[in-house]
Amino acid sequence: MYVNDLYDVETDCMSWSWYLANDFQFFILATLIIPFFHHWPKVGLTIVSLFIIVSGIISVWLTYQYHLKAFWITGVLKAMHGDMSEVSDVMNMIKYIYFKPWARVQPYMVGVVMGYVQLHYKPIFQTRRASWRKKAVHVFMFLVMLAVMGLCIFGIHKAQIGKPLSTTENAVYISVTRLAWGIALGYIVLLCMNGSGSYVNKFLSNSLFVPLSRLGYAAYLVHPIFLDTLYYSFQESFIYSDLTVAYFYIGHLVLAYGFGCLLSIFWETPLRKMEKFVFGK
Repeated sequence: MYVNDLYDVETDCMSWSWYLANDFQFFILATLIIPFFHHWPKVGLTIVSLFIIVSGIISVWLTYQYHLKAFWITGVLKAMHGDMSEVSDVMNMIKYIYFKPWARVQPYMVGVVMGYVQLHYKPIFQTRRASWRKKAVHVFMFLVMLAVMGLCIFGIHKAQIGKPLSTTENAVYISVTRLAWGIALGYIVLLCMNGSGSYVNKFLSNSLFVPLSRLGYAAYLVHPIFLDTLYYSFQESFIYSDLTVAYFYIGHLVLAYGFGCLLSIFWETPLRKMEKFVFGK
């Protein structure tokens, strides 16, 4: 039913499928919003803005209400070593923010706006015959967006080295980071789509990524099974190192995409062919 993201995470069987529900719900939401952009762009933009603002407000409120932590991986790592003192922090973050559509809707709404911008304002992002000033502005903005994405990843370094964030810092990070990442990534994508991405566009548009992108969904569905199978099979503890993590990563990557390929060939592709046959083009 694609509503499993609204239930208690502890009752989920295929727990990593939470985002499939998110994506389906956002898709339905977008089909209701996009007509407003077509007929009344200002109304559409207002609706999207409201979703973004309300999402941020809910995230801030939940952070203060349940003392949520932006860097909750510490609790996961401690639990793996038998220290369950921060398990409640982890479960609260997953239960109220991580799986929930009200915390994930912001970048999807950004995507809706980016689609409208691409349709009606794409000359803004074209620099092939533009003046050097316009090119300089885009280069500057490109660097700014990279910096924003860097902040999204490293902005909580303080917590990563063991210094707890204040409730306000946690609230700001939790409520803003997905929106900031969506805007930064969207801007870079718009540049690439309109011939202004240079070497970045050449790399991201490389044909080698095409088969991998087509297998991404199937690989996503099977990869946690391999992770759990390996880690739950250990009879005793062992010491992690960069080398062991690299080996595990490569092994999981090959297995996930290998079985994902089989899943795509024997299930996904035939159903897609049947869908085209039944419903036509």
